[in-house]
Amino acid sequence: MEPRFEDLQGDGGTVDVDFFAPSFTANPYAELARLRQHSPIAWSARLNAWVVTGHHEVQRMLKDHRLSSARTEIYTRGVPECARGDAEAYTGFLDRWLLFRDGASHRGLRAPAVRAVKPQRLHWVRSTAIETVQELASNLVGRTEFDLMADFAERFVLRTIARIIGIPSEDIPAFAAWSQGGFLLDGTGEVSAEAVRTAQRNVASIRSYLQELVEKRRALPQDDLLSTIAAEFTASGVSQEETIANCINIVVGSHETTKYLIGNAALALLEHPGQLAVLHEQPELLPGAVDELIRFDGSFFSVIRRCGEPAEFSGVRMEPGQYVFCMLNAANRDPERFELADQLVVTRRDAGHLGFGQGPHFCIGAGIGRILTEVALQVLVPLLTRFRVAGEPLDWLPSLSLRGLRSLQLTSR
Repeated sequence: MEPRFEDLQGDGGTVDVDFFAPSFTANPYAELARLRQHSPIAWSARLNAWVVTGHHEVQRMLKDHRLSSARTEIYTRGVPECARGDAEAYTGFLDRWLLFRDGASHRGLRAPAVRAVKPQRLHWVRSTAIETVQELASNLVGRTEFDLMADFAERFVLRTIARIIGIPSEDIPAFAAWSQGGFLLDGTGEVSAEAVRTAQRNVASIRSYLQELVEKRRALPQDDLLSTIAAEFTASGVSQEETIANCINIVVGSHETTKYLIGNAALALLEHPGQLAVLHEQPELLPGAVDELIRFDGSFFSVIRRCGEPAEFSGVRMEPGQYVFCMLNAANRDPERFELADQLVVTRRDAGHLGFGQGPHFCIGAGIGRILTEVALQVLVPLLTRFRVAGEPLDWLPSLSLRGLRSLQLTSR
């Protein structure tokens, strides 16, 4: 069913869209295009927030200091009273992430994090990724069907990040479970008592685990990313609690988003065999194609902001305390910004997408994500030419924050 709109003079409009309906999750782009065409800034009563879909508007808002990143309370909004203590512990920990900080507090945490993952220090990421992908590719030889997410994307990203961080192989399964279970509330609209308790329990587990690992790295540094991150934060005078929190921010963020990006990219190429053939014949196009695949169907679906003071954007008035959903994937399909916006064009050289955000909160792990996706596609592109999607409907993650497949079953042609 198409969304219903009601014009409100001078205030954009309202939209009645069920953003958590399976039909929207499976294919959000048609409805987002209608929403953007009606009004690139509209009020959603279901979300109790503004929804922004235009490229110009999203880009401007992500750079505007009046829209705050301090928004963790939205993830537990409406939680039952019996789980209020777990909710406060959960959001209290997230409040230490640089992702949810503004101004000087954000800059003080971001600077050492950026130094830790600067391009000159990511040489081992590519070599580790290549080694890992070769191991996994050998396991797929001769198979006529497999789940791209479970058998490849999840294992590839998790093993690579575990190796560059320095997580022992025997701890990877537990770390994966904590990582996935700790962020069940992120953009899902699920605020049941059980969901909150599960999220808090897993966050506490991953925090305890990484605290012990960081203490070991501080005592005996190794040639891994965790040692580098810990050293940079310590040198900048960051507390141990905030160091642990932001190690989790970087590690978990890189794991989840890159896993889903690889799945989205593979599906996009399978659904556009002509573009898959171009990359198969010209693998040198892959680095640029990664940005086009992010633009076309990236894993960062939206970014939430909270209005900190009265503001006006494109004639729409926003009041303090109101939430704003900046729909990155909608902005990346805006025909006012991109020619043939709804088409996948792997030779496109206009990389002005917002798939990693924009402004002071531009994704710190963007370099890691690009490298891992490129290395994964080097193996996947020739493999995908021999496979097709096994069946419908596809199993999409029900989230407004992340867009990704929980499963992608493939079978040989």
